[in-house]
Amino acid sequence: MTEPLSTSLTFNDSLLATGEQALVQTATAEVQDLNKSKKQTIRLLWDTRSQRTYITEDLAKKLQLEVKGSETLSVFTISNSKLQQLQTSVTELSLLTKEGSSLPEN
Repeated sequence: MTEPLSTSLTFNDSLLATGEQALVQTATAEVQDLNKSKKQTIRLLWDTRSQRTYITEDLAKKLQLEVKGSETLSVFTISNSKLQQLQTSVTELSLLTKEGSSLPEN
């Protein structure tokens, strides 16, 4: 069950001035489908404030991930101050450690 987003959000446009660079944490990682038959090396964006993990439709197709259901997400984006409703598929995959075991280990 998803929790509703707060309607009292404050936007601070002064965090970055025009022409400044924003640095984000990224990493490369290996993921696999739950059947452990397909693997893919990906670059991930480390967003410590996100409440969800997102993958591209292309990655889901490459790993032939099974769609487990769908959700409607209520989303505020930086470029749009209006609440957007997005329909999205729900699936599962495994993130692998350097040693090749999946997180979390089942």
